Amino acid sequence: MAEKEGLDPSSTLTEVFNFMDTPEGGAQVVPVTVHEDPKDTRIAIFIRGEHEMAATIYTRIMTVVDDLFDLAEQQAANPPE
Repeated sequence: MAEKEGLDPSSTLTEVFNFMDTPEGGAQVVPVTVHEDPKDTRIAIFIRGEHEMAATIYTRIMTVVDDLFDLAEQQAANPPE
């Protein structure tokens, strides 16, 4: 098996997914910080693997994101006194 080359900021999405290992019957989740700056941070989460497992992980992540968004809206509507 050939050694995998590293990734850099100009890597394509296909290159990122090809770089990931995919365990049989499971999924791999890889968080990637593309750029970090106090005013412009760019973070991605890549999921690759068996469809059912990958879709379940994605659904759980989006549920947490939705819950946090709802909480932020509630706090904005009811600021502390």
